[in-house]
Amino acid sequence: MRYVTIFMILFISNLCVSFACDCEVPKSALKALKQVNFVFQGEIIKHESSGSLIGGETVAFVNVDRVWKGLNESEILVYTDWSTCGFKFEDGKSYLFYAYERSGKPFITNCSKTKLLEQADDDLKELGQGRFPLNIVDLEVEYFWVKNEGVIFKTVVFLVISLLVIYMIRVRFYRRT
Repeated sequence: MRYVTIFMILFISNLCVSFACDCEVPKSALKALKQVNFVFQGEIIKHESSGSLIGGETVAFVNVDRVWKGLNESEILVYTDWSTCGFKFEDGKSYLFYAYERSGKPFITNCSKTKLLEQADDDLKELGQGRFPLNIVDLEVEYFWVKNEGVIFKTVVFLVISLLVIYMIRVRFYRRT
């Protein structure tokens, strides 16, 4: 019993261990531009977190003002995870985003050189003017469908099965009469 207790204490204490984010942020904006898939300026409209105790991610809805690399849309969803390298979003704040592509999604960390726009003057001078996004999109609607597609599918299946059951009951009832 004593060994089980010692094992449990060691196991639980290892769950609480965290590791510092160890990375090298590029000093030059142009060097960072070459290393990432997306560079753009925008304001965070809102952000949402989802996950469990083991881990999760945060998604931010960003209204894009200027683009230097990788996208044409006026709104984009940007992701980060809950690790020690995860980026902390603030709603209503504008940022200069340097995002990698991970699993087909724009992803940022504390290592990606993303910063508040008010702290990005040197980067903006180095990057130049940028361009306006070309495609006007509304991600609020798209994100609703993606986030709820499982619930919507189950609801549709439930309604179809319910209608079939009602139809079968009516057919049996009319055969008896």
